[in-house]
Amino acid sequence: MAKIVAAAAAKHLTPVTLELGGKSPVIVDSTADFDMTARKVLWGRSTNSGQVNLHFLNIMGLDANVKSADMFGSRVHYCARAIAG
Repeated sequence: MAKIVAAAAAKHLTPVTLELGGKSPVIVDSTADFDMTARKVLWGRSTNSGQVNLHFLNIMGLDANVKSADMFGSRVHYCARAIAG
């Protein structure tokens, strides 16, 4: 669909901005620095008051390590509380 819209706009030299969905996945594996990754995910999620369409809806792990997922989740929670005060 985006190609069709862009082609139609190009015929009339009309500038367009295409929305690409904004559901950017975050991929985290067990070797990641969970504290740094959690801070960066929260920063990206909350920067610009929603004016930039970065919506980290899906946080996925490369391995099936439940302990790593729980640890990362707790780090995100801790960092969010620290930011909120």
